[in-house]
Amino acid sequence: EDARQRLLRPGGQVMPRRIALHAAGISGDGCAALVDRWGQPPVPPEFAWLREYEVNTKHPFEANADDLCTAPAVLGDIDLTQDSPPHLAFTASLTATRAAIFRGIAGWFACELADGIWMSNSPLGPEPLGRNQVFLAAREPFAVQAGEEIGLTLRFSKQGDMIAWTFAPPGERPRQKLSTFIALPLGAA
Repeated sequence: EDARQRLLRPGGQVMPRRIALHAAGISGDGCAALVDRWGQPPVPPEFAWLREYEVNTKHPFEANADDLCTAPAVLGDIDLTQDSPPHLAFTASLTATRAAIFRGIAGWFACELADGIWMSNSPLGPEPLGRNQVFLAAREPFAVQAGEEIGLTLRFSKQGDMIAWTFAPPGERPRQKLSTFIALPLGAA
């Protein structure tokens, strides 16, 4: 926004114009290994508490179509030609496409560079950019069956330094609220 306001001449164009954010539930050993490494040998059991930091971390992850266990959902668009609030919030309902263990979400983007010209790092695209998706973990993975709905709320600052996400599992299972704030190292007081 700052560069657009200061540097864009009248009649100038912004590129990319907008970013569409997408997410899908993910189930796979690769993402499980990211958050469970503190509870596995050779790590001593007294360090297992560090898993809480891992589940509240934004992980770069290279997902593929086989890792996804829900249909993808469009979270929303960010119009880069307009000002936007400092914090963004999106909600979605993710529909399970198969029986699986839901471990969190894979998130990716699609950018509109100009009218009808898009690029994306989607794990479902024919020619994705060589850029990782983001993995946001569930604190406790849970089983889903095809057709079940998982609620997702995602909130973050435009700078991307703070992300908060909530999963609402199907049935009567409790919501899981996570945040990168929890994973920040504590500084001296």
